[in-house]
Amino acid sequence: MKLLLLSDLGGKIPEIQQDIISKTSLVLVAGDVTLGARHENTIQRCFVELGKLLQPPKPVLYIPGNHDYPAVAENHPWIPQNFTLLHNRSIITEIEGFPKRLLVIGFGGATLGLYNNFAFHEDEILTSISHLFEKTTEDRKDRAVFTILLVHDAPLNTALDFTYMKTHVGSESIRRVIETYQPDLAVCGHIHESPGLEHIGKTTCVNAGEARHGKYAIINVELTGIQVVFH
Repeated sequence: MKLLLLSDLGGKIPEIQQDIISKTSLVLVAGDVTLGARHENTIQRCFVELGKLLQPPKPVLYIPGNHDYPAVAENHPWIPQNFTLLHNRSIITEIEGFPKRLLVIGFGGATLGLYNNFAFHEDEILTSISHLFEKTTEDRKDRAVFTILLVHDAPLNTALDFTYMKTHVGSESIRRVIETYQPDLAVCGHIHESPGLEHIGKTTCVNAGEARHGKYAIINVELTGIQVVFH
C-alpha cells in the first residue's frame, strides 16, 4: 500500500506529478487546506482546486488544521466526491492489493497557540481521540487491521514538533494517545519546519512538511515494515 501524505497547503495547490499520484492507493490530507479563509466561497475554491489535483476515483481522507475555520470541519455539497471528512471520526476501508483492512482515525485542529481558528485544549484532544480508539477496540484487536491516526498537530518532544526557535511545541495529548493505543502509523503536519519520521513505541510517526512550499511524503506500507520518502 502506498500513501500520499499532504499537510499545510495554506490555499496553495502543490505541484505533484499525476504519475506519482496515480501510483498511490490513498491520499491523506492532514489539515490547513486554507490559510485562514473565512468565507465559504473562498474555502470552496480551495477544495475545488485541490480536487483537480486529486481526482476521482482516488480516495482522499482529510481533516482541518488550526488555520482552517470550522466550516472546513463540515460537509458541503461542493466537496469533491472522492473526499471524505474525517474530523472526530473513524473509517474502515479496504485497499486493493493490501492484505489487511485499513482503520483510519481522524482528529483535526491543534492545541491552542498563535492561530486558533480551529483549536482545542489538550484535555479536549485527549478525550476525543481516546473515545475514537475505544469505540474501535474490537476492530483493532483483529490482526488483519492496519490502524492509522490522522491528526494535524505533531506529538510533543519528537523530531516532528521542533521549531526554528529550537523548542518543542507539539501536543502532549497526541503523544499520550499514540503511547497508549499504539496505532501502526500516525501522520501529521502543523510544524512546517519539521518534516520527518519518528517512532513512538511500535508506531511510525510522519510529519509531511509544508505542502504550500512543495513538501509531501510518500509512505510505503508493507507487512514487513514502513518506508517513507520525503519530497
